[in-house]
Parts: sequence; structure tokens; C-alpha cells
Amino acid sequence: MSAFLLKGKRIARFAAGILSVVITAFAFLYAGILNRAQIVDTGKNFYFLVSDFEHVEVGAQVAQLQGGAGYALTCAGDEYAAYAVYFSESESEAARVSVAQTGERAKTVALHSNPIYLKSTKQKQNAALITGAFESLYGCMQVLNNETKRLERGATQESSKRILQTLSRQFSFLGKEYAERVTGYESVCKNAEELLLEMISDVVYSKDLRYLLCKLSVDYTDLSKNFSL
Repeated sequence: MSAFLLKGKRIARFAAGILSVVITAFAFLYAGILNRAQIVDTGKNFYFLVSDFEHVEVGAQVAQLQGGAGYALTCAGDEYAAYAVYFSESESEAARVSVAQTGERAKTVALHSNPIYLKSTKQKQNAALITGAFESLYGCMQVLNNETKRLERGATQESSKRILQTLSRQFSFLGKEYAERVTGYESVCKNAEELLLEMISDVVYSKDLRYLLCKLSVDYTDLSKNFSL
């Protein structure tokens, strides 16, 4: 029995040694990838104003009644109903205070996109195009955000539809331009184009524009994961 136990201990030590070597080799390999990776800072912060109701469905209904998006947001494993998304923390806080004054419960949830790590030679060669894809998408989101504000301030349906029609064409162009550079990019742009065309076929509501902006903020973050380490 003692001989069997001794043999078992030797096998265990041998296996542990092999495992240690494998882990060390992997650590060196990963460190090499990190050293060779080219980092592009396209990271963005998105601040979602969400309903603080326990039940998401109730929160979504309340948000929509208040003119909000009612977008179903999943963040860090939790689910929320979002009123809107903002590009700055101060703006989201001002919106939270405004909603709180109506007697409704709300809070801010932040979503952060990843920096872009270009690891392969091909990715590095296309660095400008990949960066351009994210910058262009973010630019379109800013146009959408500004148009939401303009509509709230009394812009006419006719003028709003002209801008949104132009924006839909821009999404169409971007989807084709960067389809091969960022996985999933074409689908994101196509969906945005279709939603905009659907909106301008009828009365344009700011809550629908807010919904699309919430969706695009999540999409932007998801697209950045294509280049995470």
C-alpha cells in the first residue's frame, strides 16, 4: 500500500510540474501578444438613465409614458429599462434629477466600450480603416443625439425627416464600406438604416430616436469586443 501511495505522489508531482510549465509558457505567450498588439483608443462611455423599478416590464412602461425609450438594457448581468443614453455623466445626472422631480425612480448605469487591440498583421495594416469604422459610427450617433434634442425643441417633422433620411443613407454607406473590417458592423448599420426608414414613414417621435441611440450604444460596445484581448 505504501509503495502504491509513493508512486501516486510521484505521478502527482510530475503532473503538477507539467502543468506549471504549460501555465508559464502560456503566460509568456500572452505577454508577447500584449507587447506586439497595437492599441487604438476608441473607447467610449455611455451613461444610461434607467428606471429603478424592480420589474423591467413595469419600468419600460413607465419610461415610455415619460417619453423615454423603454429600451431593455442588460449590464453586468442585471436588466434595466432605459429612458435614454447620454455621452456625458453630467448630462445623465441632470436627466436623472429631472425624472426624479416627476416622482419616478431612476438611476444611471454606465456602459464602457473596450479599447481596440490590433493583434494580427492584417489588422495593423487596416488600423486606419478600423478606427474610421468606429469613429464614423460614433459620429452618426452624435447626429442622432442632436436630432433628438432638436425635435424636442420644436423642429418640424419635415426638417427632421430630411436629416434622418440623410442619416439612413450614411448608415447604408458605412455598412458596405466597413463590412469586411469589423465583424457585425454591416448588420448594425443595416438595422439602424431600416429603423430610421420606418420612423420617417410616419410621425417621428423623440422616444423612438432615443431607443435607436440606446441600441447603437450597446452595439458600439459589442463591436469593440471583436478586438479585445
